[in-house]
Amino acid sequence: SLRIPNKSVRREVVKAVNWCFTPDNPKYLKSLDELIAVLKTDQSFYLEDYINKTLLSYVSLYDTQKGTDKESLYHAFLNGRLSAAFDFQDDDYASNIELGNGSPDICFTMLKNDNDFLSEKLGFILELKVSPSDEKLRELAQKAISQVKEKHYADALFAKVKRVNEIRVFGIAFFKKTCAVELKIIKRS
Repeated sequence: SLRIPNKSVRREVVKAVNWCFTPDNPKYLKSLDELIAVLKTDQSFYLEDYINKTLLSYVSLYDTQKGTDKESLYHAFLNGRLSAAFDFQDDDYASNIELGNGSPDICFTMLKNDNDFLSEKLGFILELKVSPSDEKLRELAQKAISQVKEKHYADALFAKVKRVNEIRVFGIAFFKKTCAVELKIIKRS
């Protein structure tokens, strides 16, 4: 069996592991920059590809075994990636916030133009589902988007943040180490 022999070695191991998940690590920083870029595109394929790559790298099949709360696992996984990628202000990001007639899984806003603090903001609503099989992924991703409309999440976000004129709704369905992503863009009327 392998064990850490003393406090000095333990301190260095912890330091090395922590470094892997900081902006000081160029590979990790590149991955976070990629996440920001794919969220700003108007194609769901790019986010789906990004999440599938990161699921393969960071999620174990043992994490998704029977008896685990799978949606919470994926929710925490995406929360971790998003919180590392952005320097959100307190009111720019929310997990399970009350909005409309329910609570979307993840809701946030970001500047449309990174270089212009006064630019309008893009709104994002991510609704997550867990699929019982690979074949149901697309259907559940669409169902997640329908839930956003039925529960008026986008209407409430438009009312809450005046600088948001466009909301990107991502329905994301997971099955083990894969996902399907559907996108609906809603413009302020």
